[in-house]
Amino acid sequence: MLALPESIEHVPVLSGPLVVMMREGHELADDMDLPSYLAAQHVLVSSRREGPGLEDFGLARQGYRRHIRLRCQHYQAAISTVQNTDLLLTLPATLAGRLSRKGMVIKAFPADLPGLEMHLYWHRDQSADPAHSWLRQKVLGLLKEQQEQLTVNS
Repeated sequence: MLALPESIEHVPVLSGPLVVMMREGHELADDMDLPSYLAAQHVLVSSRREGPGLEDFGLARQGYRRHIRLRCQHYQAAISTVQNTDLLLTLPATLAGRLSRKGMVIKAFPADLPGLEMHLYWHRDQSADPAHSWLRQKVLGLLKEQQEQLTVNS
């Protein structure tokens, strides 16, 4: 996880191993290894305008680099792009299972990296605010419910 200012609080909400999503018929859908993964073009989901994704830090520590062709701020946009192109999308398995659409293929990530963890963030000034606290609890409850459904359906 990236370093955060002390004024930011957070809790983990979703975690899991990494997988790679691609469209059916993609040349790597039947056989993907690390060299073919690295040679492909990728879409990265990140709220930042530039720089590597968290999975890229892990790849760099092992001496690898991938080609990021497109950045998106949301997984839904990235999945729509992947569904209609030859770009690959790397994401947590639990999220891939939830967001996958017909015509998509999910493959195991071809390198040994820790999974991604998604967190809910808020400014410490909002911690005691009753409305903000209520909203956080509702969001966390829904995410916990979804995680339990994914676990049951796995």
